[in-house]
Amino acid sequence: MVSTILEIVATMLFHRFGLNRFAMGPSVLVFNLLYQYSRIVPPIYRFRIFGLELSNKSLQYLFGLQLAVIHAPVGVVVATIGILSGQIYRSDLAGLNTYRIPRPVINFCAKYVSPLFGVYMSPRRSNRAIPDGGRNAELPPVDEIITTARNPRPAAPGTDTAEVVPDDSRPSVMREWVDELTGRTERENAGLRVPTDAEISQIVAIFPTMEREVLVGALQRSTNIEAAVETLLASQS
Repeated sequence: MVSTILEIVATMLFHRFGLNRFAMGPSVLVFNLLYQYSRIVPPIYRFRIFGLELSNKSLQYLFGLQLAVIHAPVGVVVATIGILSGQIYRSDLAGLNTYRIPRPVINFCAKYVSPLFGVYMSPRRSNRAIPDGGRNAELPPVDEIITTARNPRPAAPGTDTAEVVPDDSRPSVMREWVDELTGRTERENAGLRVPTDAEISQIVAIFPTMEREVLVGALQRSTNIEAAVETLLASQS
């Protein structure tokens, strides 16, 4: 809307100089978005060509300059109007930056305009894993269907559908890997108890002058924190 108003004003002011038409399609919007791109998106890298410092965004600017020059002088005016409208929008003049289409207009278009264009729904994807040969390929004989679907929700009370309970008895691969890195698996295999962070913090507060490794070792060899405290007190006496 802002770009259209600026084009009408430019035609009224400069029609005597031959600016009496704009036949470049959505070029004003292109330059508007190009201005937003220059202000919002930072460059990723920079380089030099013949001493001229450029960035990864210079190619987009070069295409915009080509579009403006190839249709000069109308293209230059269109580029100027697009950049100016982008500045007006970004400066939030008259609340344009925060303006949204009113809800009644959206409801009207959804009720009366959308049926004129039909309903475009994306095709439903199958949850079953298909081999590389496509859907017509022969599936291997397996006892269990491999699926990428999520676990179904529990059935409502009173229905005959059995509730599917995920098997959490086996530890995950990530947890086993973390346990191996931290030495938790070796301590459990050696018969040592793995103390919690709360127990370690509590016993460190009781014995602030002792080394942390000694306190953790006492917790590992004791069944609870009380037994560890008694062991440490007995070792000091």
